[in-house]
Amino acid sequence: DLAKAMEYAPVAAKFVIGQGSDGGETAKMINALGQNAQITSAKEMQQALEAIAFQGQAGSFEASDMAKWFPELLANMGKLGITGMDAVTQLGAMLQVQMKTAGSSDEAANNLKNWMDKISSSQTVDAYGKAGIDYEASMQTGIQQGMSTLESSMALAKKYIEQTDPKRAAKMAEATAQISKESNPEKAKAMLASLEQALRTGDIFSDMQVKAALTAYMQNKELYGQLKRESREASGILDKNLAERRETSSQKWKEMAQSMDDAMRSVGDAI
Repeated sequence: DLAKAMEYAPVAAKFVIGQGSDGGETAKMINALGQNAQITSAKEMQQALEAIAFQGQAGSFEASDMAKWFPELLANMGKLGITGMDAVTQLGAMLQVQMKTAGSSDEAANNLKNWMDKISSSQTVDAYGKAGIDYEASMQTGIQQGMSTLESSMALAKKYIEQTDPKRAAKMAEATAQISKESNPEKAKAMLASLEQALRTGDIFSDMQVKAALTAYMQNKELYGQLKRESREASGILDKNLAERRETSSQKWKEMAQSMDDAMRSVGDAI
């Protein structure tokens, strides 16, 4: 409603200008944060946007891209029962992790979307059952240990591979550790290709996008945890970025032109 929109307007404007985000997409994201993540106060909304801005600068998936993708992905998070700041910090961190193996923000977001669509499908549940894993019970165990549904699904996938093919799982664990330590980008890329090949098991992870989402998480699990923790405590990012953007001459001219338009509109209305 109007009162709520006016309450969010100042922080929304800071985000749009400071992060170089589209106004319409930012509005849709704020609406999704309210409807799907159940963030309903101006204070919580500022905290959420601070976290998103922090995530955008900590990784390659920029805040402006998050404004584009958050509405759809927050709906998926809501279906998994993940709301509030947990939804914001986990989704932001997961998107940054997905960028490690994706060629673009759209590809990274689509990989994660496909993973979330896949994890609760009847096909997935049946595949776990055939491997001797009780999907529902295992997911509940992960949740009881403090993991969200999304995090638990990733951990369960690792368990699935370990149970269906222990040798391959051991090789994957070794490869993942080596990739994390490798400083040469070309070598890391080659090692990552080998790891992706190892995940082609012909089963529930044979889908390329689903496989890519799991690979990215397994390779960057520590980074995911770090970004999730740090973004929750982020503050002052919006004001800092707003000040930096206003220092650029283009933004100053843009704001002056807007002021002139407003002034002329006021004169026109008065006449």
